[in-house]
Amino acid sequence: MIARPPRRRPLNPPPNWPVPPHGWQPPRGWQPDPSWPDPPPGWKLWGRAPLVTAGDAVTVAAVVLTTWLAWSGWMRLGLDPSSNTVYPTGRVVGLVLTLAAVGLPLAWLNYTLSLVLGMPVTLATMAATDWSKNDDTGLYAVGVLMLLVGSFLVAAVVGSAVSALGRRHRAVRPV
Repeated sequence: MIARPPRRRPLNPPPNWPVPPHGWQPPRGWQPDPSWPDPPPGWKLWGRAPLVTAGDAVTVAAVVLTTWLAWSGWMRLGLDPSSNTVYPTGRVVGLVLTLAAVGLPLAWLNYTLSLVLGMPVTLATMAATDWSKNDDTGLYAVGVLMLLVGSFLVAAVVGSAVSALGRRHRAVRPV
């Protein structure tokens, strides 16, 4: 398993410095060689780190697909046509297991942003599709909104905590 590299601001070397090798990223705590000349006045030594990369977009797509597949099985779990229960316990358990199976490994590998962007929207979309069929009042939208906000908050909090643990683990034991 390969963890997502941390977002680091890229070095923008001034024209009067030696050109670094292509793709080189300075390690943490890196300082320029004292023998190098000062950068020109106003030169920004560090560029902006991209918020989202192509790898993140692919990961979001994978999160959407795996969440869709995992949750589609749980949406049918525990449905009993003779029961009056609209929302069986199996679905709640399915939500938790979907977060655990899809979200926790991603967060551990530092893909929390992909998790937070992909999973809540997918769950809300699937719930809206399923719940709108049986609701003539339109109140299903309240439930969908509650699911969206709740799953977003859970994914953000749990994902951030697990991601921090994963980074700490990798810092102690390099992969």
